[in-house]
Amino acid sequence: KTNKFLFSTLLAAAAMTANAWAEDKTISGEESLSGTFDSITIESTGTLKVEGSELTAGTVVNSGSFVVSGESSLNINDLSNGSVYALDGTILTGTTIGSSASKELVIGTAGTASTVTFKGENSVSKISAGAGDSVVVEAGGSLTLTGSRSAIGSGSTWDINGSIADAKTVTDAEKAELVVSFNMEKGLSLSYSSGKTTTWNIDNAYVKSGNYISAKNDDNDGGEFKINVTNSIFESAGKWDISVPKNTTIVKQPAFELNVKDSVFKINGYYTNNRANSVVNVDNSVFSGTAFGNLGAFNVKTDRTHPLGWLILFKTGRKKAH
Repeated sequence: KTNKFLFSTLLAAAAMTANAWAEDKTISGEESLSGTFDSITIESTGTLKVEGSELTAGTVVNSGSFVVSGESSLNINDLSNGSVYALDGTILTGTTIGSSASKELVIGTAGTASTVTFKGENSVSKISAGAGDSVVVEAGGSLTLTGSRSAIGSGSTWDINGSIADAKTVTDAEKAELVVSFNMEKGLSLSYSSGKTTTWNIDNAYVKSGNYISAKNDDNDGGEFKINVTNSIFESAGKWDISVPKNTTIVKQPAFELNVKDSVFKINGYYTNNRANSVVNVDNSVFSGTAFGNLGAFNVKTDRTHPLGWLILFKTGRKKAH
């Protein structure tokens, strides 16, 4: 009887604790929060702050403000409304922000250049970073974008870091064991802003795109996009399409620069760049796709002493270089 009583007491205590953790929460004022909740509703007058802590929620309906800072971890199954703002210096560790409506994690606040770092395994629907903002993925960490086709641009900097020793000698078996430092499940749009330079650095990392990557429909004067791939593996499941802007009145064509060094760069589709104000530098790398078209400069340098030092350039399909 004593054992049965103790067992019943423990079950009741566990049930009470579980119910206390998995509750519905409504925020109408400013409140710092941590713990686990079934749902969180942030009213228009409400501000939710996660400051150096962990927060888990089934759904978050945000009609107010949702801010994260410090070294924090978010586990949100569905951000169905509004955005999450990560303040300058935020470190997100083991974070998941799902969103059936493709809502965003916003880097910093308007007018404030901010840096947000990802450690461990992270999955976010979409990220919005503006001029002067930096997104950093630490070596050993990973970031997956799961929402509708994401964009990188607006004068931001993205630093994707991995731990690959020699990208060109990685076997298929070894690659299967690598952490994918940056995974764009739905592909990517390269977005330009007038007079601003967006930089995407990939160092010693394994990067994948599950769909095509393109830069088009931009109508800004003089923007620039630079991609630097060093000792890395970049695999794109779809084409690369750097098209001419639709706005024919542009005074200064936006610039595009792609630097691939000591890397493996594979496109499962064609690579086409129709911008005269562009340069591609391939240095001691494997660079391959199914077809090729390029305006502007295309420079090739190779180290024949390396076992994979030769450039592999679009072995099938048409070849068209200008």
